[in-house]
Amino acid sequence: MTKNLYNHTDHFLAELEGDPEENGNINENNIDHLDIEDKIETLILNTSFSHSREPTDKDDEPGTTYNTSFGTLENPFQLTSYLADISFQHAITGLNPAGSYKPNNEDPFAFISSGRYNSDRFYGILIDTGASKHSTAGLKQLKALQKIKSLPINKTKAGAIKVQFGIGSSDSIGSINLETPIGFIEFQIVNADTPFLLSLSDMDKLRVYYDNLRNILITPTKTVNEVRRFGHAFLLWGIFLESFISFSFYMNPCFLTETELRRLHRRFGHPSAQRLYTILKPSGHNEVDKKNIDYLNKFCNYCQKNKGPPQRFRFKIQEKDIQFNHSINVDIMYIENNPILHTIDDATSYQAARWLKNITNKHTWDTIRACWIDV
Repeated sequence: MTKNLYNHTDHFLAELEGDPEENGNINENNIDHLDIEDKIETLILNTSFSHSREPTDKDDEPGTTYNTSFGTLENPFQLTSYLADISFQHAITGLNPAGSYKPNNEDPFAFISSGRYNSDRFYGILIDTGASKHSTAGLKQLKALQKIKSLPINKTKAGAIKVQFGIGSSDSIGSINLETPIGFIEFQIVNADTPFLLSLSDMDKLRVYYDNLRNILITPTKTVNEVRRFGHAFLLWGIFLESFISFSFYMNPCFLTETELRRLHRRFGHPSAQRLYTILKPSGHNEVDKKNIDYLNKFCNYCQKNKGPPQRFRFKIQEKDIQFNHSINVDIMYIENNPILHTIDDATSYQAARWLKNITNKHTWDTIRACWIDV
């Protein structure tokens, strides 16, 4: 590196003051040749650590490094500093700090699996009209079914079909014949975490169709009830339906706990039952039961302590008797440039309205008689 620095110094002095060994007769071609040599030499990094200007015996074949670059480098200062440190460590120890390249055989993609359709519990047969040709079943769900019912796999049909799941595919490892309330169905077993999928082709063969409004499968002889789970329709029968009903006993149908309900009631500012019902009704909550809101206010400690006195029913008696049709107010208004005759009784606020063809006196009087007087 020191030698290279001295070479750069010599070139600089020779270009500035001229070379004393030459007669000064340097033509233009020689200058271009020297410039090219200077540019090439700047790319050479001499790794010799000798401080003398003359090469020693060990420096007969000095190691050189050609620095090249392409594109835009991110953090060039950190990169060059790191390379300098590695070069110094290699020169001192003789080791290769970078080490050998080891290919990364790990899958760079991350897969998230819920593990719902495992071998712990059988979920039933999913009505999948998207599976048009073959009914399939996952191996884990088959193992869950085999815990209850003996179903050997017919491995002679292994590889009969190739099932496509999203971006991946899986070959069948066999098949089983399962007796269901709608008939015998052949399922192709695949090594995937999928439920039993009833295809559209098998539904056509069995002459079965699904009524999603009533959640039933309709056959030529009977109807079979379906169960909605996870947003899909499942066929359950016998002991599987009994286990589903038993499992549903432990399910909590309450979406909010008592603490969460009290928190919502408190954050609404402890409104009255009628006020909260008035807020929820226009917001699209059409299934709100006012009795539940009354029940919530009844057990709210804050409402019990700070509730105002019960309101009394008030009414006002007018000084004069109500005389219907004693005097009326008639007005003409416009809706999209079309005149309308609007009539209001002064005592009872009873109203009537009619469209007007024009606003002449005769036609207006005839309309008043038609909607108010001659009724």
